[in-house]
Amino acid sequence: MVYLQARLLFQHDFDVSDVEGKFQWYWGPGAVMKIAKVDYWYRDPNNNNMYMHDERTDFDFGPEGIFGAEYTFEDVPVTLFAETSLQLELVDRLTLRLFAGTGARFNF
Repeated sequence: MVYLQARLLFQHDFDVSDVEGKFQWYWGPGAVMKIAKVDYWYRDPNNNNMYMHDERTDFDFGPEGIFGAEYTFEDVPVTLFAETSLQLELVDRLTLRLFAGTGARFNF
């Protein structure tokens, strides 16, 4: 599988007092390209005892919009984040997808 993603993010500080680290929110546009080999296994609708196999190459491409927040610790090189993105697949099939995730980054 190949998954390429490009994003242009604009970061803004949250106006929070008594926080030692850096608390920010961000948004921006992006683009996604994904190429994956997909294996499908299913039963034959005419014969329940027969399993069928189909192999395809899935190609997805389209724009996305991102919104998220992150906290960077002051004394530890770690950032915690949560974000949501909305992606519109234009190639292969027209689909609108919503993604959300959380994670941690090590800053070096």
